[in-house]
Amino acid sequence: MLRTVASRSVRALSTTRAVMKEEDLIQAVFLRKIREYASKQKAAGGKLVDSNADVERSLEDELNRLANKFHIESAAAVRELPTKFETIKVGSAVQTLLEGRKISELKSEVRKQTEDYIAERKAKKAEEEARRAALLHDEKTNNPQAVTA
Repeated sequence: MLRTVASRSVRALSTTRAVMKEEDLIQAVFLRKIREYASKQKAAGGKLVDSNADVERSLEDELNRLANKFHIESAAAVRELPTKFETIKVGSAVQTLLEGRKISELKSEVRKQTEDYIAERKAKKAEEEARRAALLHDEKTNNPQAVTA
């Protein structure tokens, strides 16, 4: 189990480096667009950016609908509702997988597990060869003509 987790994490780390460069570019563009939008919104005085009369009318209709639905006195009161949300801190899946360990530690652990596995396989092969040799020896001693034929 640990062997597969460690090998997956090393494999995931090696493949994520290339992907992270692309994600960083996308993230940079996304953040730039958000900053541009925030500056446009400040310039518009906190109102909708790039809106027209239809969009503003639709917004007012929705605010009035919400005010009626939740028995709020007016659409202006709906605008004043607190809409501050907590920023959730998202941890890296790689860091969670590493559990505070370094990649070098994981690599050495995987190497050790690989060496143990290879040694185990060699021992099993040697045991199998010894068993085959014993069977051949038994066949030779019990029926010498069957082995030579």
